Amino acid sequence: MDQPPPELFGEFLKLPLPLRAECIHRVGEQEFAATTEYLRTTGLTVPDKFDRRLAWAVASNMGELPVTGAAGTAERTRQGVRSYQEWWVIDAPFADLWRFLTNPFWRSNPGHTSTLLYELTLSVLCERKDEWQDPPSRPIDERIANETFDYVYSTNNTLVVGYLRKKFPEGRLVDPEAIANEAWAKMYRTHWDPEASKRFLARCRISTLVCLFARYIALDKLRVRSSDQGRVERREDEGDDLGRKDEVSLLEQIGTTDSCSVEREEDGAEDLDAADSLDNSEGKAKSRRFSSEAIGIPITPQNELEAKELEQMVRKCLDQMPPKQRLVAYMIWFEKMRAKDVAECLYKKTSAVNQDVKKGISEAAVSEHLKKARQTLRRLLREHGVDVPSDEKKASTGRKGA
Repeated sequence: MDQPPPELFGEFLKLPLPLRAECIHRVGEQEFAATTEYLRTTGLTVPDKFDRRLAWAVASNMGELPVTGAAGTAERTRQGVRSYQEWWVIDAPFADLWRFLTNPFWRSNPGHTSTLLYELTLSVLCERKDEWQDPPSRPIDERIANETFDYVYSTNNTLVVGYLRKKFPEGRLVDPEAIANEAWAKMYRTHWDPEASKRFLARCRISTLVCLFARYIALDKLRVRSSDQGRVERREDEGDDLGRKDEVSLLEQIGTTDSCSVEREEDGAEDLDAADSLDNSEGKAKSRRFSSEAIGIPITPQNELEAKELEQMVRKCLDQMPPKQRLVAYMIWFEKMRAKDVAECLYKKTSAVNQDVKKGISEAAVSEHLKKARQTLRRLLREHGVDVPSDEKKASTGRKGA
């Protein structure tokens, strides 16, 4: 290949996957080699030419070039598939993504091998899904996958159990070790099983994501226990579909999904800034998950500081909003969920807690909550001194094509 690798993210997306992987390998050959060599020093078995397999994984995780529909709007090529494309605009330099993956967690020790690329490397070694791999790596050596999983589990499980004990103190959890194992099982099913549905993107550490799964499982168990003991009460709030307790519980569950950041034991404490979210990546990355257009406050893309300050103020104002509005607004504006998906999610969650709930929450109700949330948020922002334009726009769902 005589041509130099592309410079922009979108230019990489235009390339066929094999050529894209080759270009990424050329860009990151040294980092791939250093990461795989370090894994060998831990005693793990790393196949020959694994650096090529890893470059293929990065190329695959970038996603696909958006397809332009008849109306001129960008449409997703595969509904629900998550990729780096969701966080980087196509005209961003590829170097931004590469720095995000390769920056050391310990900035005081730039030579340290702990990076998100290292986490991705471990995850790829754990994978058992042949179709995700570059053709020369098929079929997967299950012995190596099992060995790597055992290593990842034994290295990180103490942190997961410690996180649960810190997050749920005073014996609130009957068996945190069992919950941690459930979380690892979910991690395996979701990302490493032969039938896995999502490839790990390494936006955070593996242990961070497992801690997040463990938190959800623990909250589910506590909610079920409270329901069994008769302490969960359903209360109608302003004639809406959800009870306040249910909403607060749901808000607590999704409260950490924006950052994917968790606390760690002191003996394993690390700088998790790089894993918190793509908000902390450098350059022109599409890191700000909240769009000011959703509430009718135009901010130029170049004014990152102003946008960040507005997002922080919005988060503070969300805490002052009624639970239903807060929940729906968060899921749509920050989690980029569609109204239909929010309605389905809330129906399942409330039905699990309240067996007598048949109706759940409708898509129309979600839209109405979002409309009220937008009005409430604009009022609260004005009260905090934010210059909010008076012209009201239709509440945005915060997601293309929604």
